[in-house]
Amino acid sequence: MDSNSVYKKIYNFESYSDYPQDVKSNARKALDWADKNGWGSCGTPVGKQRANQLAKGEPISVDTIQRMYSFISRHERDLESSKSYEDGCGKLMIDAWGGLAGGRWAHNKLKELGIINE
Repeated sequence: MDSNSVYKKIYNFESYSDYPQDVKSNARKALDWADKNGWGSCGTPVGKQRANQLAKGEPISVDTIQRMYSFISRHERDLESSKSYEDGCGKLMIDAWGGLAGGRWAHNKLKELGIINE
């Protein structure tokens, strides 16, 4: 059995909700702003669903944690030009995924689970 198969067998049904309050707060801020101003062209249905899950403190799967880490890692540089929600989609969508706090938590959770070795 290869390591990917072992991963799927072990973690397929695990979910976690031990992310910090900052993650929930960032997602809530993005949702509140979007409720008042709309999403515009920002985000996908997945990003909006993630914001709702995180704001409510719902358990998320290991696969979702990996997607959080990947999304925030790829888009963190967007914060150089997007300092507020009015500055395009960068900050709004990073916060929808839990903000930088979400990226840190996802990274640490994946390390704890032995999925990444950084």
